[in-house]
Amino acid sequence: MDSHLIDGCKIRPSKALADSISSMLQGNEEFVMIDAQKVIQEEALAIARSARPSKKKVLIVRGGPGTGKSVVAINLLVKATKQDLLSCYVTRNAAPRAVYESHLTGSMKKSHISNLFKGSGSFVDSPGNAYDLLIADEAHRLSEKSGMLKNKGENQIKEIIHASKCAVFFLDEDQQVTLHDIGFEDEILKWARFYNAGVSTMDLVSQFRCSGSDGYLAWLDHTLQIKDTANPTLSTQEYDFQVFDDPGKLLDVIFEKNKERNKARLLAGICWNWVSKTDTTKMDVVMPEYDFAMRWNLGSDEMLWMIKPESVTEVGCIVRHAKQPFHPENFFIHVINFEFKDLFVNFLKKITGLEKGL
Repeated sequence: MDSHLIDGCKIRPSKALADSISSMLQGNEEFVMIDAQKVIQEEALAIARSARPSKKKVLIVRGGPGTGKSVVAINLLVKATKQDLLSCYVTRNAAPRAVYESHLTGSMKKSHISNLFKGSGSFVDSPGNAYDLLIADEAHRLSEKSGMLKNKGENQIKEIIHASKCAVFFLDEDQQVTLHDIGFEDEILKWARFYNAGVSTMDLVSQFRCSGSDGYLAWLDHTLQIKDTANPTLSTQEYDFQVFDDPGKLLDVIFEKNKERNKARLLAGICWNWVSKTDTTKMDVVMPEYDFAMRWNLGSDEMLWMIKPESVTEVGCIVRHAKQPFHPENFFIHVINFEFKDLFVNFLKKITGLEKGL
């Protein structure tokens, strides 16, 4: 066959792949959508189908925590693939991609679906309009430069729009974490104008975590001084809030809660070195006065911490596991009891073993 004919062929997903990932979603409660979410998915599909190389499209989907942005994103990926659109789910963080890839693999080899999931730095050298649809989840976490040394590319938002006929950005500016995060709506609009792309915006409003309580999110905003709200206090009738003096008793409750749906996990702040990284016989989070010792969950299954049943026996880092896509129904936070009169900061020291950034 003439190589020029091969080069000119349109790349598209196989029917077997499309059928397989579609079946993985059926009956999976993690991916069930409600009507409002279905409306956004269908609108996104319609926009993607109407996009052309000379008529790019950009859709910005705004939504707070727990509004189902990732659920819509994964359903959109599956539906678009089923409709023969060359699509890809994109995040800056590896954890969401690892978890969703694990959920959708099923009986197929992992390599068969791995090309559906890419890091946001994967499009530095992509040709224009290489994809029919790129779905940028957690778009608020996108950065300018790519690569381990942050020395590749120009701007991840620009590169995603450049590489696709249609780009969908799921966005919550309040969830930005570091100074490198540039995923602002204005930044997306700037590059959409640069490519003369048609822009649409939609909103996901209702949230489904925290017992579906918008009051909980308002309380968080008020407590963290993000904005003033009418919820300065949290109702204890809707939530089980306890303080333990003994970490061993805390762990007993976690194990009991986890028996129900594998959705209870222990988190701790970065207060202990990761000594088990180099010596697997040692423990990391150690409190000898309580005969308490556990390891950090930072090993080979770190990205699947929320869904691996055995990870309940390990401690998750509160900073690093905040980026996991699925959230337990019961979170327990290990807090050290201390008090100080004078605070001294030694910027020359750091916790060892936890160098990998956000």
